[in-house]
Amino acid sequence: MRRRDQTGRCHGAPIVGAGRGGAGAGFCLLVLASLAAGCAPGEGELGALWAFADGRDCQTSGARTAEVTARRDGFVAITAEFPCAAGEETAVVISPLDEGFYSVNIEARSAEGAVLYTGDRIVGIVEGELSVADVALDFRGGGP
Repeated sequence: MRRRDQTGRCHGAPIVGAGRGGAGAGFCLLVLASLAAGCAPGEGELGALWAFADGRDCQTSGARTAEVTARRDGFVAITAEFPCAAGEETAVVISPLDEGFYSVNIEARSAEGAVLYTGDRIVGIVEGELSVADVALDFRGGGP
């Protein structure tokens, strides 16, 4: 359930839909969801979006899943796994998190679980906002 705080900003249940390139359908989903929702003070939402630095995509790289880990002050705040293609064009929302800076690591893995590509990004979570880590994934090993 989402709650609205005293400033009118919203927090809570994840929203999927912050697409590449700025405004668009994802932005509209975010606005519509915010209008109908409420918030918890001091929280914002973390989204992740990824692309392969070598120009491949999930299908041609052999990656089947993407594991997203957010760390704050050296401790794991949350880890989530998604089908690889889920974050190629539209941000996947991990969870509401407390405000602050997080190190976001994404590992694209083969069907067998081997790490094929990785990438990192620092992202600041802001109260009431969806902060998206747009991460370039570099080849690390294995093969499709």
